[in-house]
Amino acid sequence: MLRTCTKCKKELEFDMFGKKKDGKYGLNSTCKICKRKIGKQYKIDNYEKEQERGRKYRLENPEARKETCRKYYDSHRSELKIVRAKYAKENGVSKKEGQKRYRDNNFAKVSEGQRTYARLNRDKLQMWKHNYRSKVKDLPYELTVEQWRDIKAYFNNRCVYCGRKLKLEQEHFIPVVNGGGYTKENIICACRSCNASKNGTDFFLWYKNYKYYSEERENKIIKYLQSVS
Repeated sequence: MLRTCTKCKKELEFDMFGKKKDGKYGLNSTCKICKRKIGKQYKIDNYEKEQERGRKYRLENPEARKETCRKYYDSHRSELKIVRAKYAKENGVSKKEGQKRYRDNNFAKVSEGQRTYARLNRDKLQMWKHNYRSKVKDLPYELTVEQWRDIKAYFNNRCVYCGRKLKLEQEHFIPVVNGGGYTKENIICACRSCNASKNGTDFFLWYKNYKYYSEERENKIIKYLQSVS
């Protein structure tokens, strides 16, 4: 079926008209093309008003705006990458310089984001730090997030040395200074206090004289390391 647009006077198919409850046939009297042109012209004629309306909406609906921006970014990732590269080339700004400029101009926001990420991704940050240190010293670095979870589960999410249920760090059984790699065969879980106490000392020399020494825990550590070797 055809309908005549009241604006351009063209006879068009029904799917060229938007829906309108109180309109004839439940459709707008103006076709979609003309409707877009009218809307575009309205925005041009009422630029300041539209800008103010947009600002008000963004302030009142920050979460909705973030979600809209995220969806747009996800669906236009490749196009935005090209636009950024073109802008950088035309303005003589490298990616590194652009990132530095953004951090300088948004210091508080970036700092808060870094703190939030660190709080939510503690294990990942530990792994990056240890990977880098092992790489610099030309030592193996193969530990994965899954393996680290398995290590903590094996020791019931408790410190291997004192047995307390505290925040756990990745402890090198053989210290890095003695060539200990960052692998599942050499990493166990320890609390901050015990990890700092052992430091770069040999396990067998240090643990026997440690205030939290336990023969049961010692045997469990050795049994675990033998099982993954």
